[in-house]
Amino acid sequence: MPAPFAMGYDYSNGASEKVAQDNISLQLANGNLITTPNDLATWGRKLYTGQAGLNKKSVSLMMDVIPINDTDGYGLGCQYVESLGYGHSGAVRGYLSTMIYDPENDLTIVIFTSVLNWGDPINELALLQNVSHNIREILCYFEKESI
Repeated sequence: MPAPFAMGYDYSNGASEKVAQDNISLQLANGNLITTPNDLATWGRKLYTGQAGLNKKSVSLMMDVIPINDTDGYGLGCQYVESLGYGHSGAVRGYLSTMIYDPENDLTIVIFTSVLNWGDPINELALLQNVSHNIREILCYFEKESI
């Protein structure tokens, strides 16, 4: 990747390894996206408000999710998390991120980590979701306080 970039680390069996180079071209389903957290937040908001190249009908199909449990759902490449909104997480060697857009509050949350814990990726993703809930609660609280 061109500099500057955040060095990624794989963590496994109590040891970490730098991920200085990786060829993600084999991972077609994840979009092979290299971006900054700010640009991802900007794009996520534009995507879910119909301003990123997809028409509003296509966006509404993405947001028409099928329940996967009591609170969450999944649509056309789009995850829904109750009280957070729509988005997706992603992982490649050394990196883990999540982007979620809350249309009710016009709020986009991006969390980027430069360590991927191969021993427990499910709980690492759950932690990102919990942090997203806390961020939303704090930001919405301050917004209501300023009104």
